[in-house]
Amino acid sequence: MTYSLGDGAPEGEYAVTVLWIDPMSPYDECGDVTLHDVLKGRYLDATQSTLRASVVPGSNEIKVVAESPGGWNGGRLRDRESAQAKRQ
Repeated sequence: MTYSLGDGAPEGEYAVTVLWIDPMSPYDECGDVTLHDVLKGRYLDATQSTLRASVVPGSNEIKVVAESPGGWNGGRLRDRESAQAKRQ
């Protein structure tokens, strides 16, 4: 919805932003949700995001394909930080 329930988005081209919080790394521990973004902030800023969507008259289905830097098995933030601290 844009202005009222069920009205949809106006026709046009859009930059798409995505914030995907890793459920294994609760963001309330540090207060900065972007540190827990599975996509490492790659798509958070509309001026920098490479994701785009087009809205045309009628029904629209928009599929978003985003890539995670470093793959999908980056581990929990606190586990990575703990391992790094032990190495130092």
